Amino acid sequence: MVRTFAWAVVALFLATSSLTHAADGEKKPAAKPVSGKIKAVDAEKGTLTVTVGGGEGGAAKDIEFKIAGAKLLSGKNEVKASDLKVGDIVSVVSADGKTATQVTVGAVKKGEKK
Repeated sequence: MVRTFAWAVVALFLATSSLTHAADGEKKPAAKPVSGKIKAVDAEKGTLTVTVGGGEGGAAKDIEFKIAGAKLLSGKNEVKASDLKVGDIVSVVSADGKTATQVTVGAVKKGEKK
């Protein structure tokens, strides 16, 4: 009887931990990098607008990211939002497509040569 109870406790623990991990996986989407050209920067508001796409007959699309708290890099060096310039090529990492976690200046878009 004690063994049955012990196995039931172990089974319950394993089932609960599996559900917890599955729920965590659903809440945290994978970060997706987006490359494009800076259209606008507002350091005061903490926003960055990047134009993506438009190559090979595709339609260009502007995406605005919140960059407050994001890691801003130029190469390996950290920079400030005021260092970002219109026309710079950037790669933006964002899990939700709205809030950037990292912006790298000078990233090369797929198919381009540096």
